Amino acid sequence: MVNTNLRGVFLALKYEIPHMLASGGGNVVVTSSSNAIATTEKRSAYAASKRGLVGLVQSAAQDYAAKGFA
Repeated sequence: MVNTNLRGVFLALKYEIPHMLASGGGNVVVTSSSNAIATTEKRSAYAASKRGLVGLVQSAAQDYAAKGFA
């Protein structure tokens, strides 16, 4: 679950961002889930991976906002 939902987006950003920096900026759209905020039983791995996306994207946005990313 974490490899697909969180690591997959991390790797996509890792390889997208250098190209976007070279072209002067851009936008990244990442979808998460309402389970990132509130979840139900037996969904701990899914909810954790989706909540991790929220933190990953917020942090990346702050890291690259001054370089033309939205």
